Amino acid sequence: MKKLPLCLLLALPVISSGEEIPRGAFKSSQFDAAREAAKAQGKALIYIETDSKSSCPKTQWGTAEAYSELKRDYVLVVEDDADPEKVDVSALSPAIIKTSKIGNFSPRVTVVEPDKLEFITGTDYSNMSGDKRWAKKLDEAVTVALAAKKESTPPATPAEPVAAKSEFTDWSNTDGKVIRAALVEKKADVVVLKLENGKTIEYPIEKLSQASKWALDGK
Repeated sequence: MKKLPLCLLLALPVISSGEEIPRGAFKSSQFDAAREAAKAQGKALIYIETDSKSSCPKTQWGTAEAYSELKRDYVLVVEDDADPEKVDVSALSPAIIKTSKIGNFSPRVTVVEPDKLEFITGTDYSNMSGDKRWAKKLDEAVTVALAAKKESTPPATPAEPVAAKSEFTDWSNTDGKVIRAALVEKKADVVVLKLENGKTIEYPIEKLSQASKWALDGK
């Protein structure tokens, strides 16, 4: 859904343009890299639709306001109508549609979590200019959404407890062969042993001698 230039609709006067993308922000053509950056940093991803060449003071003010308030705490992606490399990120279409229902005047700001691109909140020029607390409200919405996501994410399945590193001792197998090694970890079907030369190996428990199995059970 295309964002609307408020100046044209209201027949407002225009001024010179030139709001530059903030340092560290990504272009729409770099969306995949931005998404990975947001995941790595544990931040929400913010998609800003604007036009850096617009002569509309409303668009200019809103763009500068969005950059100033959001660049420190979020990963920004800018879809700039003036950028010849601009691309439409189709994966964001459902979220952008939700933002357009909140407000549809340039600049339009869509906030998503980076993993599944689920919509968190959105705003536009009309909402920013009409509410001095817009950025704080956006921050609050993001904090609640990311906290809820963290709580709903099941914890990783813990690995089998790692046995404490033991002293070097003799280990024998069912063929009678003996090696000297230290126990590093006991897994379901194998033991991890550290040899005296520093090399670490995995050895099937079923191939250990009965004496070594008893010793292993006692560790």
